[in-house]
Amino acid sequence: MLNMMNLEIHYILGYSTPGKNLNEKGWVIKKIFYDDQGRFITEAYAENITIPILIFDKREEYYYHYPSEDLSIVIGNTALVTGGFNSISGTVRHLASVEKINISALGNAFMMPDLIQSIDIHASTSNGLHDKGVIGCGYFNLNTLFTFSIDNYSSSYIFGTLSVSGYGKTAVSNGTNDRAVFSGGRNSSSYYSNLEYFNIVSFSGANNFGNMTEPKSGLNGTSNGTNERGIFTGGYRGSGFSDKIEYITISTPGNALDFGNLSMNRVYHSCTSNDRNDRALIIGGYSYTGSATIYLNTIEYLTISTLSNSQDFGDLPLEIFGHTSTSNGIGNRAIHCGGNNNNVQINTIYYNNIVSLGNSLEFGFLNEPKLYLSAVSNGQH
Repeated sequence: MLNMMNLEIHYILGYSTPGKNLNEKGWVIKKIFYDDQGRFITEAYAENITIPILIFDKREEYYYHYPSEDLSIVIGNTALVTGGFNSISGTVRHLASVEKINISALGNAFMMPDLIQSIDIHASTSNGLHDKGVIGCGYFNLNTLFTFSIDNYSSSYIFGTLSVSGYGKTAVSNGTNDRAVFSGGRNSSSYYSNLEYFNIVSFSGANNFGNMTEPKSGLNGTSNGTNERGIFTGGYRGSGFSDKIEYITISTPGNALDFGNLSMNRVYHSCTSNDRNDRALIIGGYSYTGSATIYLNTIEYLTISTLSNSQDFGDLPLEIFGHTSTSNGIGNRAIHCGGNNNNVQINTIYYNNIVSLGNSLEFGFLNEPKLYLSAVSNGQH
């Protein structure tokens, strides 16, 4: 028996079906009530179709869904591209810029208010549909973390600090389970293998998680969200480039373990995934053969829950390093932004369908060329 009662809607979370925002014309809130287990339910309809959707009630500070399977229809489509640097005018500019992208719709990014300070060669992650992004550990802010709302971005705030300083780190999270893990990095003289974790909702200090199998910077990582596996790929360890893939269980502190290998070593590449749909992409970067540096346009993929080597997925149109990637998670669209091609910083955004092997296509453009930037979304982390 359903206990029907009216509730005030504070915030509609996500999308009822891919590409259908409830605030769009034609979508109407039909009813809101408690179910017999005390969960909030709402229904919306369009063209005589009625479906349950998620809502967020700020009085309880929790997200509810009904039925539980319907979580699969909620997609976070907002990405923020942060920081980076460029030297288009002949002068190096370290950037505090933020650009917003709707991952579900091809087009250009648009400018948002700046971060409170410039940042580049930094790491980023989020708690997905809980909509909180965390970035930090750039070249000039080696252990500082900053946070912001992704979908309702207006400014950034200092969130806390990590114990181990360094730039060239990467970060992963377990999505709406709210844990971030930062890994690796370097300073002027040392490379690190440290893993540190913290709660994305409420920072109470960074904690030791464990160590990677080798110290390195310029690596990149992603996760399968609430399925709790994070992976770290490639990087530079001071004495050479790495082709290793390592993994952790994000909910359980411990050392990283061997997952497999990339087809070649990579550094300053990017990674993203389709969240609990379980596929990771490893994109671009550069490699060193022992006699020459090779700039890469190749994309590789793997199944995050299955230990293996990566496999060929497709290609970018250009050889790019120092770019960034993110996705709308279970919406299965990855975007790749900025970077450096042939010693020229670019502002192109490319995209892929994560579930379909193939080459990247043009999505749109950032407002300015930049590299060593970082992207975060409320769909993938």
